[in-house]
Amino acid sequence: MRGHTRSSRTLIFEDTAGNRAPYKLELPAKMTSWRVADVLKFLTLSSDDAEKAGYLPRAENPFDHERLRLLLVHPSHSLNPCAAVLRSRRGPAGSTLHLERTETIVRIRRGDALPVAPHLPLKDRYLRLFAEEHTHILDAMDSFLDLEQLGVALRDGAPLGSIEQLTGHFSDALAPDDQLRVIFHIAGTVHAAPFENISRYHAGRHYRHGAEMWPVFATGWGGVCAEKNEALRFACQILGIPCQVIAGAAGRLPPDYGQQFRAFVQSDRRGEPPTWVQHQLLEIRLGKDAYLCDVAGANIPFCFLDAQDTAVQFAHAYMARMVYGVERMRLTPIADETADLLNLFTEFHVPMLARQYAFHQGLGFHIGADLFLGGFFDWGGERSRTMQQYYTARARRASLPLPRFVHEGNLDSLPSPALRDTLQDLLYAVCQNEGGAGTTARLTFVLQPLNLLGLDRARISESVKEKLSHTMNGTA
Repeated sequence: MRGHTRSSRTLIFEDTAGNRAPYKLELPAKMTSWRVADVLKFLTLSSDDAEKAGYLPRAENPFDHERLRLLLVHPSHSLNPCAAVLRSRRGPAGSTLHLERTETIVRIRRGDALPVAPHLPLKDRYLRLFAEEHTHILDAMDSFLDLEQLGVALRDGAPLGSIEQLTGHFSDALAPDDQLRVIFHIAGTVHAAPFENISRYHAGRHYRHGAEMWPVFATGWGGVCAEKNEALRFACQILGIPCQVIAGAAGRLPPDYGQQFRAFVQSDRRGEPPTWVQHQLLEIRLGKDAYLCDVAGANIPFCFLDAQDTAVQFAHAYMARMVYGVERMRLTPIADETADLLNLFTEFHVPMLARQYAFHQGLGFHIGADLFLGGFFDWGGERSRTMQQYYTARARRASLPLPRFVHEGNLDSLPSPALRDTLQDLLYAVCQNEGGAGTTARLTFVLQPLNLLGLDRARISESVKEKLSHTMNGTA
């Protein structure tokens, strides 16, 4: 934690009106009360500015500080009505929070008002976050992307070494072919980041937005398709590159999907839920050219297609293999406002999203080139046999090696100390986050060896390969 010593008190805001996510503030040991008005004033500042202004409380990370600001200071930006009610164990918090306990929990509740549409586009939020947490995000992006290795020079002859040299004026700073080379590198590097839910459980976070993902990447972790796609979208938006989210679903989304989703959000989820979006891609525009990018990773190959090849994907089903089978999805462009609503709703209003991803959607904890790490809760006996037979049958149908099943009782049988430690730490994190399910049932890990048989080959248009080759040969 930046410039702050360890504290003996913790203030936790729990969003009971949304996804029940906790937001922790570390407090000085002698701080026993805090006026609500001062809490709100503290949150109007960025985490760095709050520290410079002399505030001693600190959020676990600057992104939680910003999320708490949206919930309490600008609630409409998190799809909440404008009235927030704070309650502690003593009842309504009133004008002052009493902090005598080592841990104080304050619950964020709402009145009967229905959610509202956001007044702040996600792009504006990203640009503000990039300005407020500039060094934190920039250092992570530069460390992860390592742009120096490209050997690209700006139009003025200066060597490219930092994303900061391109922010806000990407097309002016680089020649057209170098623009393609740089964005291709950024997309490919995001695709190479792990497809995983492990870091989500360790962080106790339901969802990480596009700006937040870059420090996650820099520490060696990753995310799922929506998070990785948003990270690329964030990069495009700070660079000034036009882009559009492409949704993948079992059927083509209806023309009024945006209106349907907005109505669903504004009804406080009381109406008919719209079609579920299974996958997210991004269309990027460089001048007159458009490119379709899929940076999800896992079993899904890196995709970077020109307009002609993209048209084929839109006309037919987009194929994406996820462990045991191939998903056939129809692609639909969605408006920025709809994409923003999807992300904000996911970030603030979907409870137990980690469980949804890892267990209900079958994404597990990690999907790599040679291993799927899944899991299921059981109570032993017949339930365990049923689940093991289920995964074994799926492996056989997919012509994969048979999986191995590991739980707390047989972790020591694994030959790799690193894998044992990883699973032990993950076991604890899952049980902490899953609450009742994690403490009353046994978590069994599924270790499924993978053999992609060429299905992991990148999908890159020939025109893109030619342009990249032309640039790298120094003839551009």
